[in-house]
Amino acid sequence: GAAEDSYIPDSLTFSRHVGVGANKLLMEQNPALTDAYVVDLNDVEQEKGVNSETLRELSQEQFDVVLMTNTVDFLMNPRE
Repeated sequence: GAAEDSYIPDSLTFSRHVGVGANKLLMEQNPALTDAYVVDLNDVEQEKGVNSETLRELSQEQFDVVLMTNTVDFLMNPRE
């Protein structure tokens, strides 16, 4: 999830850089993020996926790239 570092070279800039993570304070330390959303990726509903209205809304938007870093280690059941 998003945190204090996006692991993207400083030479790359984006018109919008959305962070989804578990820790708001860490995301606030990331100057690259234009938007930050706190989501519990372990709150999964059978047949529906992650229980998050925020993610449902974001899924309706278009993104050029989705990058997932530092997340799998924190997922309780990553294959769900």
